[in-house]
Parts: sequence; structure tokens; C-alpha cells
Amino acid sequence: MLSAADEACFSAAAAAVPLLASLSREQLSVARLGGLTNIVFRVEARVAGGLQRYCLRCPGPGTESYIDRAAERANAEAACRAGVGPAVLSFSDGGVLLMPLLPGETMSPEAFRSRPGAAARAGVALRTLHHSGEAFASRFELFEQVDKYLGELGDGTALPEGYGEALADAQAVRAALSARPLPVAPCHCDPLCENFVDDAESGAMRIVDFEYAGMCDPLWDVADLSVEAGLDAAKEAELLRAY
Repeated sequence: MLSAADEACFSAAAAAVPLLASLSREQLSVARLGGLTNIVFRVEARVAGGLQRYCLRCPGPGTESYIDRAAERANAEAACRAGVGPAVLSFSDGGVLLMPLLPGETMSPEAFRSRPGAAARAGVALRTLHHSGEAFASRFELFEQVDKYLGELGDGTALPEGYGEALADAQAVRAALSARPLPVAPCHCDPLCENFVDDAESGAMRIVDFEYAGMCDPLWDVADLSVEAGLDAAKEAELLRAY
């Protein structure tokens, strides 16, 4: 059972999705899923053709100030065409997204380390996206994003200890990349483990959540996934060989 706040959020979001708005609340079974930035629901719809399962993403409060939802929609649709992202069934102007509920396991650092072949399947998924020939609607440049987020925080915000020193040390890297720009490809740019869904039975690893996606250095995705998953040398080699 949803909390009163979650029920209100779901009702408002469902009203923005024609497929769900056409059904009565009694036809829908809803459960809250995870989500760091947004509010996400698992939806089971009882319709004439049987039971249909969906994932409904409601944008988190305030995200409109730093996420371009129009670009996200275009990038998510491109990722679907590339064969790595789920279908975009509905995407409202406000960022309410409906997609099929993917089969498989939502990944975690532990799952990447323990599931046989998971690192290789992720490598294949990233390679497929990067080599798809799709052109994402936005550009992701790391240091520009850092500047943007610092601007969102405003003056006087307490930053983690050592952050200023680390940022200063990174300016040499920024200068080197600016002097010799690298080729770009369509990239996810937020490869948290939980943004990968592994269907080991079919051998397919799918990628979700293209909020921060853009044209970027493709090795950013590969390196960041290795860091996020905490891969050891053997698992990292498996990822790289598959990629």
C-alpha cells in the first residue's frame, strides 16, 4: 500500500499518461520502487489483453532547474533505437515517463562482482550504445557540469572537505582536454550500477535513466562504471574485453 504522499504523487503522474489515465484506479496495482533523484513506481495494469507491467518515473522536485527533460526524452528514444534502452511509452512535458518494466535484476556493486558475465554484458551494452551512430540531443562536458552544479548550490554552501583542493588539482586535466578535444559518442554519463538491468537468461543487459546523457568521451562511461561497481582487476578486464 502506498503512503498518502506517494498516492498523491502517483495520481498526479498517472493523469499525465494517457494509457494510465484511461484506466480506473481499481485496475492498477502500484508499488514504490527505488530512486535517488526521482520517485519511481512499479505499475501492474489489468486490461482486456491480460496483465501489463510498467515502470512510471515521476521527476523529483526541483530537477527542472538542472535537467533538460526535452533532451532526456530525445536521448532515451535514441537509446531505445540503439537497442540498449527501454521503449518510451509516454513522456509528458513535465518529465513523467512511462516505460515497460524490464525483466531481469536491477544491478548493484555486489551483483556486478558476483553475477557471472555481468561485467561483460555491461561492456557489450555500452559498446552498442557508443557505436550506434545515434546523435544525442545534448552535450555532456564534465567540467562544465561541475561549474553548473556549483552555480546551483550558490555562494556560502559548505562543500566536502578537500573538494576545493581536488578541483584545483583537476584544472590541469581540464586544460589538457580543452587543448585536444576527444571524439564524442552517445553516452549515458551516469552509469550507476542501479541504472543497469541484467537479464542473464536472455544475455541482455539494458540501461535505463538517460537524464544526464549526452555526447561525451565514451571512455567516461566505461571508467565510471568500473569505479561505481568497485570492479577488481579481473572484472575490469572482463568489462574491457567485451567492450
